[in-house]
Amino acid sequence: TQLTSGKNLADIYMIPETLDVNEIRLYKCVDFPENWKFIGVILKERAVDTNLIFTSDNIFYMYSYIEEKLKVYQIKYKEFENIATYEKKLIYSSGRNLTLRGGGNFIITEKNIIRVSQDCRERYGKALFFYECDPQNPKTIWNKEWKRIIPDQIYISDLKDRNEQIEGIHTYNCNGEYEIIDIL
Repeated sequence: TQLTSGKNLADIYMIPETLDVNEIRLYKCVDFPENWKFIGVILKERAVDTNLIFTSDNIFYMYSYIEEKLKVYQIKYKEFENIATYEKKLIYSSGRNLTLRGGGNFIITEKNIIRVSQDCRERYGKALFFYECDPQNPKTIWNKEWKRIIPDQIYISDLKDRNEQIEGIHTYNCNGEYEIIDIL
């Protein structure tokens, strides 16, 4: 599940992985982390794996990893929670690529915006790529590699033999207070 929250939205929303129902669904948090309200179906798509959202002035850009391809939708809305007002447009579709699967929310700093993606070429969780990008222009999503993290670079003091226990890394999220790395 990928939690998403736009910088101009006060509430927390979620678009979970929906491989089993072939839909991209939007939920709103009622009581974190256990109570979520179903808002509606954004798109009917097959084999949707990971969704990332970037919002800007009544437009959001949805980065969806579908059948090993990245699709980017530009969605204009009048009311965020009224899916009937959504104007949806596919603005980018990659070829098959095992390095474009989302690996965490966009990281927004004072100087740049970073997109995190997974390297799944040899195996799931091989590495994470961090790219400087302009989320409103999908052609920039891998222009400049900012950083790469592999499992060997992660140190967890509680693990006795970390090399045997950390097999992969597949998600990175942070805010001003916390940093979360999901390992395998």
